[in-house]
Amino acid sequence: MSEPEGHHFTVHRDPEIDSQIREDVEFLRGEILAAFPDARALFLVGGFGRGEGGVVHRGGRWRPANDYDFELITRRAVDHATLHALGERLAGELGIPFVHVESSSVSRQRFRGASEYTVDLRLGSLALHDPHDMRRRLRRCRPDRIPLRDALMTLFTRSSALLWHFEWGRDWARAPREDRDALAGQISKALLAIMDAWLIRTHQYHPSYAERLRRMEALSPGEELIEAVRWATEVKLRPDSAPIPEDLNALWFKARDLHQAEVFRHAGVMALRALRSVKWIRANLQRLRAEAQAMAEGSSRDWSALSESLRYENQSLVDQLRLLRRSRATSWERHVHLAIVNMQALALLEPDGTCDPDLLRHLHRCCSCLGEATEGDDWESLRQTLNHLFPRLW
Repeated sequence: MSEPEGHHFTVHRDPEIDSQIREDVEFLRGEILAAFPDARALFLVGGFGRGEGGVVHRGGRWRPANDYDFELITRRAVDHATLHALGERLAGELGIPFVHVESSSVSRQRFRGASEYTVDLRLGSLALHDPHDMRRRLRRCRPDRIPLRDALMTLFTRSSALLWHFEWGRDWARAPREDRDALAGQISKALLAIMDAWLIRTHQYHPSYAERLRRMEALSPGEELIEAVRWATEVKLRPDSAPIPEDLNALWFKARDLHQAEVFRHAGVMALRALRSVKWIRANLQRLRAEAQAMAEGSSRDWSALSESLRYENQSLVDQLRLLRRSRATSWERHVHLAIVNMQALALLEPDGTCDPDLLRHLHRCCSCLGEATEGDDWESLRQTLNHLFPRLW
């Protein structure tokens, strides 16, 4: 490896865990570089790259709780399908859920703007092969430069995580441990996205989750949110020992409400900042400001106002193309439409299982407009359809 062998892959700092994870990483490094011999750089990113990987004990040895993440830099970017197939093959050989490999070209490095991903790559990754010091080209990628819209896109992505494993009416207390852990993991991701949004708004983002939690506690956002984020951080860093509440239904609804409140708050702050600088919005300016202020203060959950704020938010064409290049949506409006439908589907379900029938029918029609008709007319069929749509379009 290019960097010191003393790298700790987890917060446990356990020699046995580090040794077993290092074996996996060295094997994967060799296989990836053999598949791409002209690679200019290869980085271990994600939790293991920053020394906070989550591990569980399976089959007599320590394994990653989720996957390994890599950033591969080549002369020309490699297509997604090739990388996906490589990741599936390597995961199968190691007996782990997945190996995720992202690729970018050498020429793109100088032009990469600040984002959660590029900041983590620059400041929170482990270089496995970097003879040309590629991270030096990311010097513009500073934590205080991450745009607010990056946090909003992460919040939207995590709305899908909340839908992914949840089945209303299931007796989660009797569910297999594997299913309970999977749902708890998705809930924790949604809660951690809230923390990231707070830190990005206040220019305090940091690659380390432990440090993020310390900074979030200093912001004093309220005890309910702090307790939820503490638990989510524990699940992220120590999935082998983090406590999983017996009533996962209650935890899911709590996380859903906190997450939705944060989406409106964050979108409101974005809109207020955009309205200060966008001079071409003349008509209804006072109304737009009032709606944005109400969202930013947490006193409004008006879906029409949220959708409108995302349309006039100060997006340059370059910014829109950058987001769309990262997604599979065919237009900025379609991208926003999918996110709003996903959020509304989350908000639709009441703890007793009831739904607003008119809104439920409307969301089923929206799914058809987005390219996938639902098989039934209930909330569960809506959830399953969105689970198909989101990875395909997002």
